[in-house]
Amino acid sequence: MIWNFNQFKNKTALISDNGKKLSYSQLSQAMVLINDKLLKRSLIICLCNNTFGSVVGYLSFVNNNHVPILLDFETNYTIIEAQINKWKPAFLWVPKDKKHLFSFSTVLIFEDYCLLKVTENTSCDLHKDLALLLSTSGSTGNTKLVRLSYKNIISNTKSIINYLNIDTTERAITLLPMHYSYGLSILNTHLFAGGSILLTEKSSVTKEFWQLIETYEITSVSGVPFIYNFLNRLDLSKSNLSSVRVFTQAGGKLSPKLQNEFAQKCIVNNRKFFVMYGQTEATARISYLPSENVIEKTGSIGISIPDGRIEIWDENQEIIKQEKQVGELVYFGNNVCMGYANDAEDLLNDDNYKGFLKTGDLGYFDNEGYFYITGRKNRIAKVFGIRVNLDELETMIQSNFQNLEFACIDGEEKIQLFIVRNSQLEALKKFVFDSTKLPQRGLEFIEINHIIRNKSGKIMYDLLKN
Repeated sequence: MIWNFNQFKNKTALISDNGKKLSYSQLSQAMVLINDKLLKRSLIICLCNNTFGSVVGYLSFVNNNHVPILLDFETNYTIIEAQINKWKPAFLWVPKDKKHLFSFSTVLIFEDYCLLKVTENTSCDLHKDLALLLSTSGSTGNTKLVRLSYKNIISNTKSIINYLNIDTTERAITLLPMHYSYGLSILNTHLFAGGSILLTEKSSVTKEFWQLIETYEITSVSGVPFIYNFLNRLDLSKSNLSSVRVFTQAGGKLSPKLQNEFAQKCIVNNRKFFVMYGQTEATARISYLPSENVIEKTGSIGISIPDGRIEIWDENQEIIKQEKQVGELVYFGNNVCMGYANDAEDLLNDDNYKGFLKTGDLGYFDNEGYFYITGRKNRIAKVFGIRVNLDELETMIQSNFQNLEFACIDGEEKIQLFIVRNSQLEALKKFVFDSTKLPQRGLEFIEINHIIRNKSGKIMYDLLKN
């Protein structure tokens, strides 16, 4: 059991965007109702959205020793069918309006969700420590899943509560999808600490979303870099944001300019702003930049979360002890996953990682032990003998063209720079050529209508390449 909701009883746990509330006692009862239909330790594919049914189902499954696979509720049916054939779940937990897509019998209807029985054989070969399965990329087409244990979830949940000081007075809002590890960590932490969560599918770019923040006195807002480009245009002194005490950011690197500007706004308006770094393989969080250091250490991912440790390794797997020397960021902690699952047989595997994670990110630390990411190991392009870190190039461009929508990929023998049609194209070309010193044939500028992103706001580089 991860969550003990009996200690919070009549306190509000969940709120829907139409005003319906669910207390912790009611939440516990609903979880029992769902679990009574499962009986054995089962594997369950869940099509997730930010509603009562989706969240209560997830909590019931994990807390009662079942193993959910979390997928986006908008996943194409063909992909869902492939996932069912691949993982062979005993049940599906799906929105009622998706029920007609499946021929399986309905076992239970709860709120906006229903439980469908896929097979008569409800038992499955699952490792005793396995608690949850998430896609690494947030793309439900990805068949490789991260295997997370009960220890992983509890460890990361407690660490996040510790450094963000989450308690029973906190109220979050679902700005991120729950099948994404960052969005899921908000549910895990606030409910573990006895706080409350407003569940909504409304977009942050709508007036209705910000009205919800005011109406329900939301205390924290969490987002990825794409969202902070929008947040930075808002006036934090306005009354509809008066209840917000904390902003958190993860899911990619903010440009130093954007981080500095938003941090300044938070200081002027007496808000806290935490920049964080993590990976699904670490359950959610690896490091955080304390709010009081967010300007002084602009561009840093901060320090390790409580009970974790970060090191920088060179190409020979030796620890780098010299400040500002770039190597691979390596993490140690109880929140590191058990490994990956490529097929159903892998769900029985032991813990392959044993608290050790090579992140694939390149970075360094400064003289005070704060860490910085410079890019991904697989995001290094070599053009006419010149090595170009594509993440550093994107950060440099973003700092000088803040409202520009663009992405850089390795086009083999040249860098391809995709840009949403914009009047700044000529200025951008000059800036990039001057900055990289690459010959003209080493850069290709491609104008497109929009940058392809997943629901978490991350650029889908593979789709751009294709």
